Amino acid sequence: MGIILTFAHIYRNTQSEVYELLMNDLLENQIGRLNDEMPLNFKKGFTGIGWGLEYLLQSGFVEGDGVEVCEEIDKKIMAFDVRRMTDTSLESGLEGLLHYVLIHIRGSKEQLPFDELYFSDLYAKVKTLVDAGQREDSFLRLGSMYMHWYETRSMLDYPLDVLQFVGSPFVEQEQIGVSPLGLRDGLAGLLLRQLLI
Repeated sequence: MGIILTFAHIYRNTQSEVYELLMNDLLENQIGRLNDEMPLNFKKGFTGIGWGLEYLLQSGFVEGDGVEVCEEIDKKIMAFDVRRMTDTSLESGLEGLLHYVLIHIRGSKEQLPFDELYFSDLYAKVKTLVDAGQREDSFLRLGSMYMHWYETRSMLDYPLDVLQFVGSPFVEQEQIGVSPLGLRDGLAGLLLRQLLI
């Protein structure tokens, strides 16, 4: 998904249709690869793919309604029992899930993407962890944002910023050929940082 987001931004900067075609082909392929065996996680699973789709929609790279586009992803996510999740990390836990839920709510216009039971279960889990206060600052920030939304149902101030997931700012020249392609610490992230900063 990180590579797809990078091609989207390269297309926007260059207006070269080859990048739009690459983005669309990769996106179609990614959506076609969704299956029941895929993990929930942000790094290589439903929440990361869903976040990327919402980002593309809300940034105007593709057209559609996020609730409709992500309907199958949302069903898969609601099948996981959030009350039993103990991992709070971005890559494989609740932080990644919160990123997806928050961007998804942000993009929702007429109907919410999840049912009330799921929102309630997520709220109870997040509140328990936030009240304990023994998590990383990024999780506490997202958890507090979700709790505020759940309690007030008021507009979210969730940032539409792909750079929040980009890791190290540079790759040594001799490492480019062996660097991973992804967003976090790979070439996609390096390119996005150069395009957007």
